[in-house]
Amino acid sequence: MTQPVNYVCVECGGTHVETHAMVAWNVTDQEWYITHVKELGQIAGYADDYCHDCAKTGATETSMNRRDASLKEIALATIEKEKANATTVAAGS
Repeated sequence: MTQPVNYVCVECGGTHVETHAMVAWNVTDQEWYITHVKELGQIAGYADDYCHDCAKTGATETSMNRRDASLKEIALATIEKEKANATTVAAGS
């Protein structure tokens, strides 16, 4: 298994961040599917990274760095995934 990673805002260190991706429409499934996520800093001329935490203070542009996820972040993600799985199983019953 590869080491889980997280992306953090370089301004505030927050992890509530977004970036751009390309999506394609699947007419059969009637859903959008991600086909490509841009590399950090790939889209020149656009504010391509966005931090929700910085936006609360009025900042609109940021960038982010990739780093290994902490043990706490891995544990929280695992708990959330288990909750989602339990909800899906319960809904199917």
